[in-house]
Amino acid sequence: ERKHHIGFHPSYELSTNLELFKVGFKNLKDEIKDDLSPIGRQHFLRFEVPFTWRVWEEAGMEWDSTLAYAGQNGFRCGTCLPFSVFDILTRQKLKLKERPLLFMEQSSIFYQKSTAVEMLEEAKFIMNQVKKYDGEFVLLWHNSNFKTDGYESYASVYDEILSYYAKIVE
Repeated sequence: ERKHHIGFHPSYELSTNLELFKVGFKNLKDEIKDDLSPIGRQHFLRFEVPFTWRVWEEAGMEWDSTLAYAGQNGFRCGTCLPFSVFDILTRQKLKLKERPLLFMEQSSIFYQKSTAVEMLEEAKFIMNQVKKYDGEFVLLWHNSNFKTDGYESYASVYDEILSYYAKIVE
């Protein structure tokens, strides 16, 4: 009802291995039946141009959201809009789309050592830029961090981010 998707989050080794990627996707699809969408993000943001995109394309995936900086939130791709992927070696546009990942809680907590207040301010800044350019705010929040010792003060930031974004896109 809320247009959420269940996507594929392939393991570390699958970023450049098409056969293993296909097996992993099929196994997950068999497990959860028809609810798996041909979308997702690589584990640990593991990505190798152009090979990861090729694997995703050849496996029939529709979009990927792997491109982000692990240590810093923001616009790694220079945009907040989905874009068509280009294979630099074959010099061909692929059907696969990239939806750039703009904000990950781990970047703020682990790498930047931000407080909850600083994290929320950074997220608001990024969301305002997304609104300005009529883009997509792609957020990654690891569900395990809602219960991780030492991260309790950040849990409310998730709700605040969602509330703020809902307000500015009305």
